This record gives sequence, structure tokens and C-alpha cells, in this order.
Amino acid sequence: MSDGRYRTRMAETPADLEGAQRLRHQAFIASDRDLAPTDGRDRDAFDSACQHIMVEDRVTGRLVATLRLLSLGSGAEIGRSYSAQYYELKGLAGYKKPMVEVGRFCVERDVRDPDVLRAAWGALAGVVDAKGVEMLF
Repeated sequence: MSDGRYRTRMAETPADLEGAQRLRHQAFIASDRDLAPTDGRDRDAFDSACQHIMVEDRVTGRLVATLRLLSLGSGAEIGRSYSAQYYELKGLAGYKKPMVEVGRFCVERDVRDPDVLRAAWGALAGVVDAKGVEMLF
């Protein structure tokens, strides 16, 4: 998807995923002195199971936002979500329709353009439509 200054796409290569992980590190870890030093990437076992949306500046090519999506066929799969590690989600187990967990959404700290969010949400809406998703969490 491309509109205006920003384009969105799914991460396709290991380099794409690494770029998303580096942006996430900057957003979630770099400013927290209490966290252990890392290799500059925010990564976990969920990355391989997720799709990663990338929002890039068309002028500079710079990655300015990212989010990841974990598709679940129904609530019966809720236990394999990232959120299930931290929250009691058993109430969703009976949900019969496709779901997507949205996580690790972040925007480059010096980017203040609301069109970045519009682009990200537009890409998310495209995934929802294409997969027939009935619930986001």
C-alpha cells in the first residue's frame, strides 16, 4: 500500500525483520536503563509466528513505524498469543471466528506526522479484510 509520503508493506526478508526489531528496541528498550544490555534488537519467539507491517518514508526509505500481527483461527488458539503470558484471556477461548493479536506497535521517536498512523491502520485494515478477521486484540 502506498499513499502520500508513506508506504506500507509486510516484512519479507531477515533484513526487514531486523529493521523492525531495531526500531522496537529504540522504542521499548533503549531508554530504560533498568533493562539488560542487548544487541540493539527487541526480539522474541513470537516474531517468527507473526506478520510484520512496516511503514516506510517514501522519500528517504527510512522505516518510521512497525507493528506485528499474530493470526489465530479462533479463540481456541488464544493460549498461544503473546498477551496470554500476561493476561487472563480464557474468556476469549469460545470465540469461533478469526482473530488477530496486534502488538509491538511503535513509531520512530522523532516522527510526528499523523499520516504514519493512518498508513499503519490502513495496512492493518487491509489484513483484516483479506483474512476475514472478526476480532482484533
